Amino acid sequence: AMYTDCGGDGTHCQLDWIIRPITEIYSGDQAELRDACRPLILICHEMLKNRLKEHEEIWQSELSPYPDGIESQVVGPEQDPSDHLSSQGVWTITGSEVIPATARNDHFNYIFVQVGGDVDVRLRVHDFDSMNAAAMAGLMARDSLDTNARQYTSLVEGVSGDQRGRMTMRFTPGNGAQTHSLQPSLSENFWLRMVRQGNTFHAYYSDDDGLTWPRIGVERGVGTWANQYIGIAVSSGASGEYATLRASDFSINGEVYDTVVQCQSTSYNTCADFSRAFDLLYQGRNATLYPDNNPMIDENGPGIESQNTVDTLLSINLPNGYKFDQSNQGVTSFDGYEYASFDSFPGEVEDNEGTWYLELEDNMNWMACAGGANCREEEAVQISSTELHPFVCCADAMPDLPASVGPGWRPPHSSQADICPNAFQKGTIATDPLCEHRTFSEAVQACSTIGGRLCTVNELEAGCASSGSGFTGSGPGCGDHGSMSWSTVFAYQYHVVTGCLSSQNNLDVATSAMEACDRSLSLLVGGITSIGTLHSVAVAVNDPALGPERMPGHCCLDDPRTSEHFGLAYVPDVVLDDGSVHTMECQNRAPWHTGISAEACDNVLGTWFRSPCITLKECIDDRVTDPEHEGYSRSFEEFVS
Repeated sequence: AMYTDCGGDGTHCQLDWIIRPITEIYSGDQAELRDACRPLILICHEMLKNRLKEHEEIWQSELSPYPDGIESQVVGPEQDPSDHLSSQGVWTITGSEVIPATARNDHFNYIFVQVGGDVDVRLRVHDFDSMNAAAMAGLMARDSLDTNARQYTSLVEGVSGDQRGRMTMRFTPGNGAQTHSLQPSLSENFWLRMVRQGNTFHAYYSDDDGLTWPRIGVERGVGTWANQYIGIAVSSGASGEYATLRASDFSINGEVYDTVVQCQSTSYNTCADFSRAFDLLYQGRNATLYPDNNPMIDENGPGIESQNTVDTLLSINLPNGYKFDQSNQGVTSFDGYEYASFDSFPGEVEDNEGTWYLELEDNMNWMACAGGANCREEEAVQISSTELHPFVCCADAMPDLPASVGPGWRPPHSSQADICPNAFQKGTIATDPLCEHRTFSEAVQACSTIGGRLCTVNELEAGCASSGSGFTGSGPGCGDHGSMSWSTVFAYQYHVVTGCLSSQNNLDVATSAMEACDRSLSLLVGGITSIGTLHSVAVAVNDPALGPERMPGHCCLDDPRTSEHFGLAYVPDVVLDDGSVHTMECQNRAPWHTGISAEACDNVLGTWFRSPCITLKECIDDRVTDPEHEGYSRSFEEFVS
């Protein structure tokens, strides 16, 4: 069933996946095999018709720290690294220890994918924050996660502001690494690239956004690897130090690993997979014969390029029916599409925002520098609430304070207007009662009495209570000249884009959406056409060596009243009375996608005609005809002849 999590691997179940294992183990009569499979085919057909009923749990979303296939591990001594991928697709990876240019053991933080064969790996580096000339970060291939494994790298090396490219490799496990003197200078915002062709690796960089790819180091052979780990490595150049890489667009053979949040709804992913494959099918059409573009895209807009499920679903419509021109003689022509009528799919991309508070220990409260040279370099600290310290009062609006209280409330100084727009401060002089050192609770009460509150850590550290804001002397005045002062919450505002669609957290909307997607798939390509089949056809029609003629068929809306020859139903080749063959031209072509199956054509009340079986002809033409060759088949030769 299309939306079933087949075999637990989250891929799309296709009918032939069920049939194929039987054919692989069954050696008996093939006709008998077909009879044995027929009940199974009927069961599968029923599953396809009812593919949503028993799978409501697939609507539920969950967060995954990395895109599918990505893993994270420290190679070498234990360290305290961090790695994070933002919803905007930017990797922030911190690592320690050393990737040596010539020594035996590599120690680093590693984000990687296990992938075999030839690879073309790319990474856009935004910046590498390091303070050690030996710090390295970038692309690495390894044959294991041992510290002395075979490896090849394409890295950036050095201190921030003075960095260069570096290539390293280790041919034999346990030996020292090797490097090369070709180390081009690198600045911020460049690309690293690593290519494996056969058993040879190459390292490149680009500072013109991929237009050119100069080398880093030299190409090197690496021998035969049993396994292959490809990823991003970060080291600081020394134990106890840390360096941070910010990068994006990490790709392997064109597949970009670019989103931290995966809304793991199998059905939503399936709908996006279908939409991308359907759009790819339209990109391969003959635009002269089929001028209309993909009906799932608004106003014939650009094709669907994103690999991100959310982005795909945000860019599509879901056709749920066709519109037809009618007359008293019946349907005269296909007229357009009817789209899903609800507005909640796919919904907005959700985000979370609010205030983040740094927690306090029991019976402790914050103190921060209120300005001035005495404490300018000191960070906010937690102090016992019963100690006596100075304090500064702030207010979110100007309190109405009688003159008898002393110097009044003052608005933020013009130099702090942007960072302290709502922090009105109470001016003080040394004889002011507010200048007495108090416990935390006494300071809170004193500010409250005059219509204010304690300034927050953020306000004090931003300079909102400096002398420029209207205070006597430096900092809070009172003769303390910039002391550490009582303050309240240590908080920051945050705004996080989760990447999940709002509809995924609403079961009713999600169910309606997937039913609409299911109807769209059945309407556009037929209820038993799998996404795998759709994708295969789409790839074939986009292949320059194959072309649009690889579409399984074509669909024509002509009837005897509208065909090229009035009174005759459309058929591609008509045998005339004199025995000659006349090729009829379809006057009313159905949309391009209806050629993929007879069922899709039936949906628009058209007539479907299968294309010549080019694949079979190629198979026949390319067959082995030499009886002495091991690939020769007598039965196939008899079939052909």
